[in-house]
Amino acid sequence: MKAVPKQTTMAIKSYKDQAHMLVKNYLLAYPYLPYTSILSGILACKLVYDLTDLISSFYIKTYPSLTKIQRVDWNNRGVSTTHAIFISTLSLYFVFWSDLFSDPQVSTLTVFRSSTLSTFGLGVSLGYFFSDLAMTLWQYPALGGIEYVIHHILSGIAVAYSMLTGEAQLYTYMVLISEVTTPEIHLRWYLDTAGMKKSIAYLINGIVIFIGWLIARVVLFGYMFYHVYLHYDLVMKMHTFGYVLVFGVPSALGILNMMWFGKIIRGLVKTLEKRRSRTKEMEKRVNNSENNKLEATGFSREYKTSSNNGVQNGISVNLTKPDIPSGFTDPLTGRPLTSTREVMVTAQLLQTHISLAFSPHK
Repeated sequence: MKAVPKQTTMAIKSYKDQAHMLVKNYLLAYPYLPYTSILSGILACKLVYDLTDLISSFYIKTYPSLTKIQRVDWNNRGVSTTHAIFISTLSLYFVFWSDLFSDPQVSTLTVFRSSTLSTFGLGVSLGYFFSDLAMTLWQYPALGGIEYVIHHILSGIAVAYSMLTGEAQLYTYMVLISEVTTPEIHLRWYLDTAGMKKSIAYLINGIVIFIGWLIARVVLFGYMFYHVYLHYDLVMKMHTFGYVLVFGVPSALGILNMMWFGKIIRGLVKTLEKRRSRTKEMEKRVNNSENNKLEATGFSREYKTSSNNGVQNGISVNLTKPDIPSGFTDPLTGRPLTSTREVMVTAQLLQTHISLAFSPHK
C-alpha cells in the first residue's frame, strides 16, 4: 500500500484543525450558538421532509395514490415525528437524569441554569416550530386549525426566550416532554390514511395515546406547576416577562391539552363501540349460519321410527324442526346438546347404535 505523502497528511490535519476552530469559536460559541441551532433545526426539517417523501415513494404502497395535500401532510408529519423523538428524549434526559438542574453544589439558581447542549437543543426545537408554523400557515387550514397556530406561537415564544436568556430552561424542557405523544398521534393518522382504521393496531394505538396523553400532557403539567409552587421564591427572581411565560404558556397549553384530551376520549369510546357492534354482528351472523345449516340438514329433537320401512331401516330423523331449543339432550347419555355440530354427531351415533342393535348377527 502506497504511503500518504507527509505534505498531504499535514494539509489534512491543518484543514481539520481549522474546521474544529470554526465550530468551537463561531458555530458553537455562545454568541452564535442560538442562531446556529435554529438554522440547524430548519435545515434538518427540510432534510427529513425530503427523505420521508423519497422513502415513502419506494416502500409505502398507498403513498403514490394520495392527493398532493395528503402527501404534504404525510411528509410534514414525518418531520414532526422526528422532532418529537429528538426533543422528548433530550427533555427526559435533562429533567430526570442530568445533574444540570439538580446538582446542589452548583451555586447558580435552578431557574438560571443552562448549558451548551440545553441551549442548542432548544434552538433546534425553535427551528422546527418556525418551519412547521410556516407550513401550517401556507396550507391553512389543511394541516391544522387555529389551535395548532396558537400552540406553535406560544411554544415558539417560550422556547426562544428560554434559549436566548437561559432562564427557566428546566420548565421549558418539562413542557417539551409532552412531545412524547406526537409520534402516536401521527401513527394514528398514518393508519387511517393507509386504510387500516379497523385493524387491531389502530385500537392499540388509540389506547396508547390515551395513556400517554394522560401522563405527559395532564399529570406532568400538574407536576410542573407543583414544582413552580415549591420554588416560587426562585421564580420571583426572574425577569417579569419570564415570570409571565412560566405561568401563562403552560396554562394556555394545558387548556389546549385538555380540549384535545376530550376529543381523544370520545374517539377511543367511539372506536370501542364500533368494535363491540361489529363483534355482536359477527356473532349474529354465525348464529344465523348455524341455524341455516340446521334447517338445511333438517335435524330436530324428534326421532321417529319409519312406519313404511319397519325395523330394517331402524330410526329416521324428522326434518321438520330446524331449531335447537334449550333442553335438547343426548338420548343415550342425557348430556345437554348446545350446538348444531353436537346434534349432527349425536344423530349419526344414535343411528349407528340402532342399526347395529337391529341388524341380524352372523
